[in-house]
Amino acid sequence: LHCNPAQGKMPDALVGCQLNDGSWVKTVLEDGRVLAALGKRFQVSVQSMHPGKACLMLKSVYSAERLHVSLKNLSAEWLLESQKDVQLLPGPESGHEHPNDSWSNATQFKREEFDSAETYIFDGHGTLWGVRGAAQGVTNLDLEQQIISQVNSLIAAGKQVIFATNDSNYSRRMYVDRLLKHGIRLCNDDEVSREHAKQKVVTAAFTCAWFLKKALIRKPFVICSHVGLLEELREAGITDYVATIDNHGQAYNEYFAPVTKENVTRLVQQSKDVDAIVVGWDQQLTALKVAVAAAFLKWSRATEGQNVMQIVQCSSDHAGVLGVTSEDFLPRTWANQSIPAVGNGTMCQMVCASVGEDIQAIDVGKPSEVLIEALRRPVEEEGYGVELDKAVIVGDTLNTDIELAVRSGMRSLLVLSGVTSRSDLEKLRETTRFPTWVVESLAHI
Repeated sequence: LHCNPAQGKMPDALVGCQLNDGSWVKTVLEDGRVLAALGKRFQVSVQSMHPGKACLMLKSVYSAERLHVSLKNLSAEWLLESQKDVQLLPGPESGHEHPNDSWSNATQFKREEFDSAETYIFDGHGTLWGVRGAAQGVTNLDLEQQIISQVNSLIAAGKQVIFATNDSNYSRRMYVDRLLKHGIRLCNDDEVSREHAKQKVVTAAFTCAWFLKKALIRKPFVICSHVGLLEELREAGITDYVATIDNHGQAYNEYFAPVTKENVTRLVQQSKDVDAIVVGWDQQLTALKVAVAAAFLKWSRATEGQNVMQIVQCSSDHAGVLGVTSEDFLPRTWANQSIPAVGNGTMCQMVCASVGEDIQAIDVGKPSEVLIEALRRPVEEEGYGVELDKAVIVGDTLNTDIELAVRSGMRSLLVLSGVTSRSDLEKLRETTRFPTWVVESLAHI
């Protein structure tokens, strides 16, 4: 026994440390995992996890080398093996209301606290554009212009403003162009300014390339249909990839062939030194692409002592929304209904399920630990240098934007101008998706 924390060895050295989400590591379990606990309102959340994941989630004050995790050693299995137990505690003696009964009071917007932040991280669709819920006499376009004005005022005030998207179709360069077209004064409209502005944008394509570079992956098999992901890979120095499209976005016809033994083995043998699988969003996903990726994963696990190939998903989104049906859509009961899209996470699950083993993917989009690590790492390490406890995330989605804030210890502003409604909040029971504040839209602050 000793009283010097610097002498602690792993995993015991984690006991007494605080994680980004505010929980504290309490003890080490018999199987080597650590146990962390967090009390929030009337709930106590107890979570057991791999020590490596705990190290990745540590607050930046714990910077000792022995607590550092190399992304090269990152494993999807220990990122996802956590077990959580949420216990409801008795309420105040004066009543027995459920924690969500005081929802409106708990999430009432406080402008002074919002303005005290140093960094603001904004989602795009449903938050800045593609918004809904305009008041009578105000069009959605007018509402968008008011929202953009709020963002521009933060930029003018000298705040660090970052824009984040789970859309792997966009490189940072492409997303800068999109922001400028929407009227966000991110930079001057010249090549040099646009290049510098990329440090203010985080896309799933960038975090994927950032992670692969840190993990020393050099020849991934990449499933995608847009060039944004390939552009970020090349910028990260990863040029020897095997993709289902060329550098101009043209799909290779060989991946549209039938799924046969000959076609799968031929495509695998053409690129037998592939060292990882990357699944981006693919407009033209085929059964052959899935089968080839699954073969790489399965065969890399067939020989003992061989390096096990990892699969990386650009985001864990299960679904999305393409738009809404028209007023005259038939049958009439299906008018004004959301049109579902297949999410990047669903595409990746097809590959994992095809392997026939318990294969898990490393997620690099919101709300992943990889993205959080990229945000908090200093610029010298190709990160964004965000002080998480001084940042606010603004978004419309509970399971990406708000969960990212909770995991990282950032505050959050949920806007109801996108996919989340007040009825969704009333049904909410998961503390990992509990926002700091809620407003109708960014124009309402």
